[in-house]
Amino acid sequence: MLAKEFALAIVAASAMLVPGAHATWCDYYYDAQCQQNANSGTSFDCANHGSFGSGGGYVQCHTTKTNQQDCMITRCGDSTCSNILNITQVSPNGGTGPCVGTGGDGPWYEQKFA
Repeated sequence: MLAKEFALAIVAASAMLVPGAHATWCDYYYDAQCQQNANSGTSFDCANHGSFGSGGGYVQCHTTKTNQQDCMITRCGDSTCSNILNITQVSPNGGTGPCVGTGGDGPWYEQKFA
């Protein structure tokens, strides 16, 4: 019985790592239709304030129906984001939001809740 409870705890902990378990997460794309993923399917959580590289110039964000928050996308010229190139606010509105241009293609981004 203990092994079964342990397995359930691992599954529950793993669910916290899945993007859908978070309030708002975004995917980056090369095209305006958001079909050509720029990061091999990796999603970025808006609660993660670190910078990351992406060549994509378009973003599509997602929220859960019960936890909706807008995401501020900062496009930067360097990995520390001290050189801000553009800031875009994305509103997924309780599901999958529109495909939005970020003002250019990377090379670095930061995300945070609006």
